[in-house]
Amino acid sequence: MKKTKLFSVIDLAESDLIYTESIMCRGAEDYANKEILILGGGDGALLYELRKENPKHVTMIEIDELVMQVCKVHLRSTCGDTLDTYKGSNYEVLNYNETISLPEISNQVMIIIFYYR
Repeated sequence: MKKTKLFSVIDLAESDLIYTESIMCRGAEDYANKEILILGGGDGALLYELRKENPKHVTMIEIDELVMQVCKVHLRSTCGDTLDTYKGSNYEVLNYNETISLPEISNQVMIIIFYYR
């Protein structure tokens, strides 16, 4: 089983689908045709699973480019092709390494998920 570690602690493993589904409340929340903002989520797993729910658009904001690159190569079973390109027909990944202001984005979204392990 592949996994990532952050500060010597397992951060994500291929077996973590249940964790991702719990964060998104799969089955309890209807994401169809909604605007979603993910803060964090650099492993791509949450974005990958949300895309299956037919949202109108998902914006993911991540600060760690290295995490996204490592997961794209080594944890494809969790992120699929989501991190191959940072912009798709119904999603966009924004990489920020500085303090950001969210007023324009937050006025457009219906659901905000703060994803921090």
